[in-house]
Amino acid sequence: MQPQESAVQARQVILYAAGGHSKSVISTLVETPSWDIAGLINVHPVERPEAVLGFPVLGDDAVLPDLLARGLRHIHLCMGDNQERAEAGQRLQAMGFELATIQHPSAKCCPFSEVGAGTFMHMYSLLGAECVAGEGCIIQPFVSAGHGTRLGNYVQLAPGVNTGGDCVIEDRVFIGLGAAVMPGLRIGRNAIIGANAVVREDVPDNAVVAGNPGRVIKIKSV
Repeated sequence: MQPQESAVQARQVILYAAGGHSKSVISTLVETPSWDIAGLINVHPVERPEAVLGFPVLGDDAVLPDLLARGLRHIHLCMGDNQERAEAGQRLQAMGFELATIQHPSAKCCPFSEVGAGTFMHMYSLLGAECVAGEGCIIQPFVSAGHGTRLGNYVQLAPGVNTGGDCVIEDRVFIGLGAAVMPGLRIGRNAIIGANAVVREDVPDNAVVAGNPGRVIKIKSV
């Protein structure tokens, strides 16, 4: 049985990974009254920082059971790689952690939209009416998702991405800087859309798309 969390513990969040994306998350959290940063977990053995932007690195995965026992159960995934984030999310939730959702004060979720557990919305991002973002997504600055768009789990939309209305972006899709997806299209699971691509037709699972108009240049092996 987990200990009952105090009011202070309820506000504390552990940041899982101490690389570059953690800096974006930290810079958002210092402007967000909802959470206090308990510290970071180092997940890459090659990188061993003692602190990131002044916040302590608490250790690696070995310290997680102790943190959980102390009542620190909220955690946010700070890895940019979609597959790595998905695997970590599954593992950490099985341990008993809860994925913390983080939204910059300037980010906008329109009425009737939904944001899943563990999703990160950076500054000036927008989810239109009836949009749904799944678990563990990363929605970067100046992203605009049109009304009714569905983002699967562990999707990442890079800065400046625009989707038209009623798009379906399946699990673990990455859409690169400044890319655009025309209304009503489906982007298949694990697809990668290159920077500044303009997607004008449905994209199959595991495809890599580049150019304007966007064309499939590769199908990734799984």
